[in-house]
Amino acid sequence: MISKLFVVFLVSFLLLACNNSQQSKVKHEIPDAESAGAKIFVSFCGDCHAPPRIKSHKHNEWTNIVERMQTHRLKKAYKLLTDGEKETLLTYLKKHAAEQE
Repeated sequence: MISKLFVVFLVSFLLLACNNSQQSKVKHEIPDAESAGAKIFVSFCGDCHAPPRIKSHKHNEWTNIVERMQTHRLKKAYKLLTDGEKETLLTYLKKHAAEQE
């Protein structure tokens, strides 16, 4: 009886932990958090590290950063972004990026 209860507890704990894992990696506010771009941003960046502050880079820097991260993902055998996901992500990042000087 105790072992079944333990298994139920363990499974419940793991499910809860998996459900909150992406949210716990984000240590700052994500603009338009419910948008498709924000969800890709948190998921894409959250695979390897916490998503950076979007304003830490300028509009014209994000394309190279995303391409560099795609290369890292390829080396780690992670799923790459599709062209559509990449376009959505870049549109989102550029919209919320730091102002150009």
